[in-house]
Amino acid sequence: MRLANTTIGPPSHYLHFPPQNPNVVHYAMLLDAEFADLKGKVIKAEKNFESAILRAEKRNQLNDAAKGEQRYGEFLLRHKKVKQASIHLQRAADLFDSWGAYLVLSWAVNL
Repeated sequence: MRLANTTIGPPSHYLHFPPQNPNVVHYAMLLDAEFADLKGKVIKAEKNFESAILRAEKRNQLNDAAKGEQRYGEFLLRHKKVKQASIHLQRAADLFDSWGAYLVLSWAVNL
C-alpha cells in the first residue's frame, strides 16, 4: 500500500485536474474503493464501488460496470456478506454476457 501511495498517490488526486475525463472517472472511484478497503474503511469502499458501477452503467460502459460488480462482489465475500456478494457477482455475470465477454463469463461460472 505504501508503494502504491508513493508511486501514484491517492487515486482521488487525479480527479482534481481539469478537465475531468468522464470516460475514466469511474476508474478512480474503483481505485478509491480498493484503497479504502486496504485501509479498513468498509463503508467508504462500499460507497465508492457503488458510485463507480453506477457511473459506468450510466455511460453505457458495460465492460467497466461488469468488472466493478465483480470486484464489489469479491470485496463483499471477503467481508462475509455472502448474500449481497451473490447478487453483485450474478450482476457481473449478466453484464459480461451483455457485453459479449463469453470467455470471462465461462471462467467465472467455473469458479
